Amino acid sequence: FHDQIADTLSLIAGSMQAGYGLLQGISVAVEEISPPMSTELRRVLAESRLGLPLEEALDKMAQRMQEQNFIWAVMAINIQREVGGNLVQILEILADTIRERDRVKRQIKILTAEGRLTAIILVVLPFFEAFVIALMNPSYISVLVTTFAGLACLGIGLALLFVGGMWLRKIVTLEV
Repeated sequence: FHDQIADTLSLIAGSMQAGYGLLQGISVAVEEISPPMSTELRRVLAESRLGLPLEEALDKMAQRMQEQNFIWAVMAINIQREVGGNLVQILEILADTIRERDRVKRQIKILTAEGRLTAIILVVLPFFEAFVIALMNPSYISVLVTTFAGLACLGIGLALLFVGGMWLRKIVTLEV
């Protein structure tokens, strides 16, 4: 659904620029876009034809889908219908903004991939090493889990590993 929002908004804006109204533009989008967007827009058209105002039908769709970009698009349509303005331009700007945000999110994901992989390796490596040592020489690991000093070191190590993992997660997680 998220991937179809920008294309749907552009299609509706293009239809309106060609002379259609908003309802007709949504109808064109129903014909051209694949599910799940077309299914939901078809439901909006049906509700609108049964007497529900278009704004309410779109609001209901936004509540069903719980997609932030679509909620913004519905808000923009509702505000434009109340105060006026160029809806075609608003929809085009919104579609471009959604595409740009998605591009930035993909770029951030690419740039943080190395950091995420490093974090995974640093968290998994101690457990892997303990497993290999337990296979090669079990007496080394038995000292770690049978003595008080070993258990204390193990507890401190696990706590520090948890804190370090959370810290690395915070470093490589960026919000857009």
